[in-house]
Amino acid sequence: MDTSLDSVPDEKNPALARRSGVIKTRQVQTRTTLLLVRMRFHITTPQRPGSDAQPLLAEDCRIFAFEGMPASARWLDNEQAIEALLSATSEANLAAVQIQHFLKQVLNGYQEHLAPHLRELAFERGAILKDAHRRVRRASSLSVRNVAVEPQLPPDVLGVYVYLPMQG
Repeated sequence: MDTSLDSVPDEKNPALARRSGVIKTRQVQTRTTLLLVRMRFHITTPQRPGSDAQPLLAEDCRIFAFEGMPASARWLDNEQAIEALLSATSEANLAAVQIQHFLKQVLNGYQEHLAPHLRELAFERGAILKDAHRRVRRASSLSVRNVAVEPQLPPDVLGVYVYLPMQG
């Protein structure tokens, strides 16, 4: 457990998942991975004639989870299931080599299998942010024309947490 939250170096992407952990718990039936993701967006709003548009920066941190291996990820969309992961407790120790093995499986499958889904989610979140921004501008009697929200890709994966089911 002493090393369960140490970062695992990834030579391909050293900024990926600076926080990580692996636990064994009775609260999952199949291997489940939780990702803490930060999405950044540039919001461009109408400006006065003759002035340059200055994009605003918005950040949105979200927790996403999937069951299985990255190549066959079954993404969880049930917020209650994801919330349950946050309260899961560790019920057995793992050796440092096991922890690194499970984390590297996620990191090695990230670019090919997980990143495309997270990019898609960034565009979905961007559309939601744009709608919210337009509602606020409309309520403030400001122009909503030409409001644009663009995700800054790729999203940042701040944490990777693997939950393993207890055997027996």
